[in-house]
Amino acid sequence: MCAARKVDFMIIDSGSLRKRPMHLRREMPGALLELEREPFLRCPADVHCDLHAECVGGELLVRGRLTVVLECLCSRCGKWFSRRLEVSDFTRVFPMPAGNESIDLTTDIREDIILSFPSNWLCGESCRGLCPVCGADLNDGDCACREQTPPGWAGAWDVLNLELDRKKNGPARSGNMEDK
Repeated sequence: MCAARKVDFMIIDSGSLRKRPMHLRREMPGALLELEREPFLRCPADVHCDLHAECVGGELLVRGRLTVVLECLCSRCGKWFSRRLEVSDFTRVFPMPAGNESIDLTTDIREDIILSFPSNWLCGESCRGLCPVCGADLNDGDCACREQTPPGWAGAWDVLNLELDRKKNGPARSGNMEDK
């Protein structure tokens, strides 16, 4: 078995940029995001890159938009859904090489896409998630145990209700002088 060879797809030739700016429209395989070990995220589609590269004041300026469709696992209900992710402000500046060199943007593109991931993927803002008692999907409707307080949280609810009452009615008064 031979080791997989990494292929770089976003390479810019600095020599041609000295003559004129370049518009780059390319697609990179989603596998370049290296999400194979992520249990909550898959990238079955290509990453679409629409970039503009130019030489500005002795530096290479690359700007543009990155788009990819991801399959995500909702962190509330546990269902898979598709989400289009767009990085509309991809920007990188590199020192312009003295000679004709290749500049690889693959790692920078991967980094920007991954940094734009939310901390929790949600299938929708209105996702109600799963019942903490029976595990029923609350997006399909309320479950029978929804009205019951989860046993492990009973004491926490009592403390919360006392605090809410205290804020609403002011501190409780007793006959002891120490409380005054």
